[in-house]
Amino acid sequence: MDIGSVIYFNEPYTTIPRLIKFDDKYLQATEKAVPCFLTGEKFDKLIDIGNNLAFASLQGDQSFNSFSKSKDLQVSWKSMILMRFSPKYCYYHYLSSKYEQLVCYFFYSNDLLALKKYYRIYGSFFKPSLKLQADLYISNFEPYQFGSPKKDDNTVIKDDFIGRHEKLFMLIYTIYKKILFNRQNPDNEVLNDLFNFIEKENYSIQIMTFQADKFSGTFRANSFETFNQFKFIVKFIAYSEKNGLSFNQFLRSLKFQKMQHSSRGFGDKCRLERQLRNEVLCKVLKQKSVVNEIKTLFYDCFICLFKPDENVGYKDYNMLVKFLEIYEPIINQNMDKEQFQTLQNRAINLGKSIGWAILDFENPENKIEIKKANAKDARTYIIGLHKARTAEQFREAIIRILNKYDVGMAEELQSGLNDDTFVFIKQYTIISALSKINFALKPQNEPKNEN
Repeated sequence: MDIGSVIYFNEPYTTIPRLIKFDDKYLQATEKAVPCFLTGEKFDKLIDIGNNLAFASLQGDQSFNSFSKSKDLQVSWKSMILMRFSPKYCYYHYLSSKYEQLVCYFFYSNDLLALKKYYRIYGSFFKPSLKLQADLYISNFEPYQFGSPKKDDNTVIKDDFIGRHEKLFMLIYTIYKKILFNRQNPDNEVLNDLFNFIEKENYSIQIMTFQADKFSGTFRANSFETFNQFKFIVKFIAYSEKNGLSFNQFLRSLKFQKMQHSSRGFGDKCRLERQLRNEVLCKVLKQKSVVNEIKTLFYDCFICLFKPDENVGYKDYNMLVKFLEIYEPIINQNMDKEQFQTLQNRAINLGKSIGWAILDFENPENKIEIKKANAKDARTYIIGLHKARTAEQFREAIIRILNKYDVGMAEELQSGLNDDTFVFIKQYTIISALSKINFALKPQNEPKNEN
């Protein structure tokens, strides 16, 4: 088997790897076999590698490596092929049109047959050559596109997801939608089939992510992460949609930009507007709580709505609350799930009562103008809730609201309010109250759920 030096078709390369003539010993393993540096597999003959291979530094600390001999690093023929050609199956995305930050995603599995199957199916995600050229090579894969109910509102558009973590989430969502679960309104039987598939014995799927930043005339890798919660995220997405969560509306509602940043360039504005969403999805991918980020978003929107020049964008506050009701009990590890949901529901119901009482205060005819005026008058009370730093301060802020607007508070919630639970109750109370008040300050038409 004689391999020539010209092995590339219709693609320019700045560096052509040095190829050597194939030897049967590269795939034979006798008593004289030696281990491959990368895989540990033993073969009779290995291949010397040089600095032109990105994986050569994986041996760890090279301080004591003399590099005087080429045999310091030797790999098998199979490893050489994988190192040189595995980038073919990489999804990449530049974080801006300036091509200064590059993020790559590689799929990994402990089952090679499963990985082969995935790679065959993933081919449909890659953009064709003409599409790549038209998009100026910003990204080589096409994430799932949500439906766009209107052209004049703040809908999810192409390349709307530009952050590292939100892009990873959308890659998983695309797999879920186009491969594992390409149906609308799934029934229980299809859900069970999906769960059985991704819970196959001895089967795993991971996504390796690394980011490189532009440095001089090349890119320097500065972060690497292994994402091993693929099954959890897929199951969570399926479970959430089954229970009425619209990821279209949820993800759109996480876009938020304060007015003080509006004078920046378009690229910075676009990134800042999606910064919160990237942070929230980063925590979701790691199964961490996001209730504090959602509470801060609701409060910032509340403050911004009093300023005439501010625009909080599209917000489906009820969908954000629904996400917390579904997601937080699943990832909770601090208390029993039933106890968590009970306390969560009581705090949310208290917030609803506060929001409705404020809006309906001295408003028997349910006029929108009076609701807005009441919301503005309640600003001091909401700020008092937000600024409470102890259980006693929070209790006093609640009492002021109860006395002013004649709101009742469940005895169970009063007795359960202490130093250990007040932050939890405070967060959900504020979120629930502002979901009503913010919507009254700026009503919005709900788009159709086109998940």
